[in-house]
Amino acid sequence: MFANNDYYDLDSAQQRIADKKLLLDVYIRNRTIVELLKQKGIIGDLDVQACEGYVRQLPEIKVLTDFMEQAESKIGQYKADPRQHLQDLFAAKMNGSIR
Repeated sequence: MFANNDYYDLDSAQQRIADKKLLLDVYIRNRTIVELLKQKGIIGDLDVQACEGYVRQLPEIKVLTDFMEQAESKIGQYKADPRQHLQDLFAAKMNGSIR
């Protein structure tokens, strides 16, 4: 339930839980709306998939999904090469981009 740092920084832990709860609440609300529309025969699974693909390509959404994919890729690279991660971390600390 808690990450290692959460035991030391309870405010951060509380904020992380609130963020996760918000995401869950949004997911539940969206899922409820989609299920109601499907039950009433207004939309079908194919309609949802087609619209989801369209929304993912919207410029304001595409920027966010691309950023997340790049971040996941970088994490994978760092896990594969921990030495590079440490070098980049040290460089970032030295130039002041992280504390």
